[in-house]
Amino acid sequence: MRLRGQCVRLTKREAAEALFPQKGDAPKSAPSPLSNNGAEQSTSETEISASSPDPVSLDEVILPDFPKNIFPSWVNDMVDAVAAATETPRELAAMNALAVLGTCCQKIFVVCPHSGYQEPVNIWGMAPMESGNRKTAVMQAMSHPLLDYECCQAEVLKPKIVQDESDRKTMEARIQTLRTHAAKSNSGDFGDQQREIAELEKALPEITRLP
Repeated sequence: MRLRGQCVRLTKREAAEALFPQKGDAPKSAPSPLSNNGAEQSTSETEISASSPDPVSLDEVILPDFPKNIFPSWVNDMVDAVAAATETPRELAAMNALAVLGTCCQKIFVVCPHSGYQEPVNIWGMAPMESGNRKTAVMQAMSHPLLDYECCQAEVLKPKIVQDESDRKTMEARIQTLRTHAAKSNSGDFGDQQREIAELEKALPEITRLP
């Protein structure tokens, strides 16, 4: 803390008591520097109080309520239903809804605040609530539709994924065989083998990925 051009060294506890006094206690001023002969304080408590704003306590943060009706009706209804069923703040379900929606939209949409700058729509939410406040129950309820969809798609796409992997392995084996023969060939078949290898490599199927 600097008082009229002079520096006063405070401990962490003294600084905390000066900035965030306990309820009912008057704010404590920082120790004032004294000259060697015991001169008067260079800055009075009145001057400090008049020039400094009241400290903002981190223990009593008043935040606005999460706005309603900003989601589509089907999301808004689910947020309200989960909050009512779990007896938790609506903000907790809404935050998880934003995270799930961001997951669904990633790699499809990007946010472009201005030209030349983009950000993904992924959202990493955090609920700074103590244990026992049903955070896990809300997260599971809000993410269940997404996880259920992923499981269904895994079953639907499983046969195609197996087929893609089999076809690719067969073509890769054929390419390797042709490459081995071409490396040992001294005949005019070398050019034909090169072209066939190139065509097979272009035709290699992409393995279907889960969403």
